[in-house]
Amino acid sequence: MTEKLLEGVFLSLLLWVPFGDVLKREIPDGIPAAMILLAAADMWSGGMALPERLAGLLCISLPMTAITMVRPGAFGGGDIKLAAAGGAFLGAIRMIAAGGIAVLLCGIVLTPLVLTRRITGKESIPFGPFLSAGMAAGLLWGKEIAAWYTGSGAR
Repeated sequence: MTEKLLEGVFLSLLLWVPFGDVLKREIPDGIPAAMILLAAADMWSGGMALPERLAGLLCISLPMTAITMVRPGAFGGGDIKLAAAGGAFLGAIRMIAAGGIAVLLCGIVLTPLVLTRRITGKESIPFGPFLSAGMAAGLLWGKEIAAWYTGSGAR
């Protein structure tokens, strides 16, 4: 019961991200902060252990940070904080699936825009909506996606 309640709150937080990121180009700090509190509550109630949460926190946010250090502006600080906090709640396996889905969705949406020259690649694109959709999918189907991808769930 507690797990489903926390997951519902997590999903409701994800719904707010696209509005802030698209309209204001910022993800309010309260959203990642609330996700960290959800992760702590889930761990306290017997959920996933701390090492898995730390791995989830770092598995996508650390590469995003590295990419931003090499190419400044590639990701905003809100995107990185969102990935870290979401990973702390989801854990590494589901967050890796979420990151892959986010990149895939972003590519699906942006490729036609680049091909039709509606965008050039120099514009700032809000990644928060894609990351939110990926994390929602990761929460709901992340373990199944990982099992399918690695072949460990097939048969």
